[in-house]
Amino acid sequence: MIHQCLLVHELFGLVCEVLTQQRTTLASLARTCRAFEGPALDVLWREIEELRPLLCTMPSDLFEMKAKDGHPHDNAVVRL
Repeated sequence: MIHQCLLVHELFGLVCEVLTQQRTTLASLARTCRAFEGPALDVLWREIEELRPLLCTMPSDLFEMKAKDGHPHDNAVVRL
């Protein structure tokens, strides 16, 4: 059972702000329940380190990602 204070969007938003550097925890909270989803995703998407997570939300037929120099974790080249 969720404590009622965590259902207040602004209060839970403050909890998420404290967890800004713990991105995996925020992602877990976003998947926990609908009440946590919005505030956790707001903090997660506010600042992203690379474009790959954003590109993964796009339709797969929109672009093609190729690994640079055959290394899958190197910077990917995106071709539209």
